[in-house]
Amino acid sequence: MECNQSKSKDESSDVYNDIVSIKVDVGGYFSGNYEVELDFISRRLSWRFFYVTSDKRFEKTIRQKTLNDFIDTIKNLKLMDWDSEYLDLDICDGTQWGIEISKKDDKIMIRGDNKFPDEWDEFCQLISRTTGKRFG
Repeated sequence: MECNQSKSKDESSDVYNDIVSIKVDVGGYFSGNYEVELDFISRRLSWRFFYVTSDKRFEKTIRQKTLNDFIDTIKNLKLMDWDSEYLDLDICDGTQWGIEISKKDDKIMIRGDNKFPDEWDEFCQLISRTTGKRFG
């Protein structure tokens, strides 16, 4: 790499190796809310859906291979290159979502209101596949 070339923040796998947990939530006024948390150290995964009087929860420990596949997929989706905000303020009562990436020395917040990155559907499929539960 030449000196004047800048390196994408996503290019280094170290960025992904520094992640200790990810929390994801998505929901809306008429559809309920989903929350998922994955601890990369303990491999503990929790899933929750709540809406009006419903509150369903699920927890499990995932295999190391499942975690490795998860990390490989978020690398392919270039999660660390996503913008910090995706907003469409012309829509009321739509879908709000957020991702909190906890690293060893930092936290990264990504959020949206009725607007999503191009890779959003694939990311939701990854969450569903990893949890074995619906997400989004």
